[in-house]
Amino acid sequence: MPNIGRPSRDCNSCRKRRIKCDLKYPECGQCLRKRWSCSGYRKDSDVLFRTETLISFPDNQSKDRRKKQIQQIQQRENGVSFKKQEDFDSSAKGLSPYRKQIMIHDQLSENWDNHFIPLALAGLRISADMPLTMLNVISNIISQNDHESPLYKALNAVGYAFLARTNPSKNTLAQRIKAYRNALTAVNSTLRDSQKCRTNTTLLTVWVLGLYEFLADPTNAGWHIHSQGLINLFRLRGSENYATEDGRYLYLLFFNSFQIQAIRTGEESYITESITLIHEIADHCNSSEYLPLRTCIFTYHCALQCSRIRKLLNEATDAKLLSSSESILQDMDNIEKATYPLSHKSFITENKVEAPVRIAHDDDSPGKDTNHPMEVDSLYRGSIMYRVNWRIRVSFFVLEFLQRVSTSPRNNLYASETMGRYGKNIRLLSDDIKEIHNVYTRKIQKHINLLRIRSHSHTAENQSVKAEIAGLKAALDKYAKQNESLKGKIRAQQSEMQVWKDHAWGLLLQYARLLRKVYSLDDKVGRLSEEVRKRDVSNK
Repeated sequence: MPNIGRPSRDCNSCRKRRIKCDLKYPECGQCLRKRWSCSGYRKDSDVLFRTETLISFPDNQSKDRRKKQIQQIQQRENGVSFKKQEDFDSSAKGLSPYRKQIMIHDQLSENWDNHFIPLALAGLRISADMPLTMLNVISNIISQNDHESPLYKALNAVGYAFLARTNPSKNTLAQRIKAYRNALTAVNSTLRDSQKCRTNTTLLTVWVLGLYEFLADPTNAGWHIHSQGLINLFRLRGSENYATEDGRYLYLLFFNSFQIQAIRTGEESYITESITLIHEIADHCNSSEYLPLRTCIFTYHCALQCSRIRKLLNEATDAKLLSSSESILQDMDNIEKATYPLSHKSFITENKVEAPVRIAHDDDSPGKDTNHPMEVDSLYRGSIMYRVNWRIRVSFFVLEFLQRVSTSPRNNLYASETMGRYGKNIRLLSDDIKEIHNVYTRKIQKHINLLRIRSHSHTAENQSVKAEIAGLKAALDKYAKQNESLKGKIRAQQSEMQVWKDHAWGLLLQYARLLRKVYSLDDKVGRLSEEVRKRDVSNK
């Protein structure tokens, strides 16, 4: 009966010799004891049972069979065809087209938690068409939440949605759906709390879920529901929305999203309902926010015009288009002057929105005047960039509208002249974009030059420090040599002193011996004197 149990985990040498392996790492004890070369252990993934697929086919099988399998797989991939890989290096030439495609889909080497927030922010940036500076408020709110918060779960869902768009597979689609369900559960729990539902975190979470719906399926009405819920949450919070800078920038961020939805669908309700909340911003904002707020009013009218045109193009007849053309063109001529619904605010009416083609063609344009606001004020530069972007958008919508109107011979001449004017405006606005790009290029080059100067100064300082260090090392070497010389002299003096000490001890010993002899002679003299005295006494 064949072995149907668990595959052996023994090392290759022990399996070949059919002996018991002790499974020690890095080499088994059997091989070490018998001095065999242990070739190691096989991976657990190498012994798992796998369903035979195109990827596991050997290259020497018939080409017809592989070709048929490739066609079947491509049909199941919703019509997505793979590009040819002739530019691959020689190491990939023996692989099938499907294998070459798989090669670029490497798994993340780190935990998904380390990647989903950057991936989600990238997805938000692309899908919402928001300025990069608006991401700052998102990052600020994210930093105030932990990994178990509804916001993190919503961002996790957006990360999977963005990943599923770039690399559709059953696994990523399943992970996307699972992450979205977890986020919805967390948000529903938060919305039941009367305090938590008013926080900036909850607002941002609902907005992120709306963008998830748009990323997952733009034709689905799910993101419309989230947008309406977002407006209701703003109204529920009231004026406390705008007490902080984060709250005000959140509104501008969401309003930008509402504008995109309006021009895509032709539904004006998104921006007409949300713009009514802008009065609260005007009452709470500080002077540094006047320019972004004026830009918001301008883009509101641009989005309103785009939405109106989109709805006419989708629903109206040629007669309706023709009757609406005069009012649309009139609104376009006055779009820079429109200040509703903040016409009563002087800082809005006094802040003029420049007509098209004022940047690159003025005598005091950036590059000619180093004190130009475009050169020194990043907020001004960003606002102008955003205005030009929306001016180009609405101009393209008007061109599309005029192309439909010009189908009638009677209106062809008038429409052609107007289209030529707007086409010229678009070209000139493109020049403005180039000029703004040149400003950024000059800024970047300036920073690069500063970095180079600092690098050179640091290099010079480093060289000076190195020279000082070399001088100190030389001085230390000199002092070390002098120290060694002094030590030698001290040792010589110590040796000489030792000689004198030895000589002194020798003299002391000689003195002691002489002293003992003197004492001995003195004793003899005493004895002789005593004998002489005794003799004298006896003679008498």
